[in-house]
Amino acid sequence: MMKVKSADAGVGAMNRRKILQAAEKCFAQFGFKGTAVQKIADEAGLPKTNVLYYFKTKQELYVAVLEETLSLWNSRFDKATVEDDPAEVLANYIAEKMEVSRTHPMASKIFAMEIINGAQNLSGYFDEEHALWMKGRLAVI
Repeated sequence: MMKVKSADAGVGAMNRRKILQAAEKCFAQFGFKGTAVQKIADEAGLPKTNVLYYFKTKQELYVAVLEETLSLWNSRFDKATVEDDPAEVLANYIAEKMEVSRTHPMASKIFAMEIINGAQNLSGYFDEEHALWMKGRLAVI
């Protein structure tokens, strides 16, 4: 019985990953308004119902893509400690963020467009947990 649950969990994680990758590609190419859930499903090679099983709305999926991008960028800043030289921390962060932008251009494009459009979809991301994380990072610089 456990093997079935384990296999189901693996399939679920794989489907979720496929959907997020397809969504990133579609949102980067067509923008939020120009992307239909069906387009994402087609790109992922999954039925639309599967996409909506993991992400109830296109908005929820879009926010998940944005949060993955922020998580990727923020992980580069996690290494900093208050003992580190602030100038070096900032220089390293900028260099690493540029590298992430180079290696993940679609995610960077989506994030840039979100910021240009007022970052309305990111308000939920900056909750208390992330505020504490940011406060810790600011203590370094």
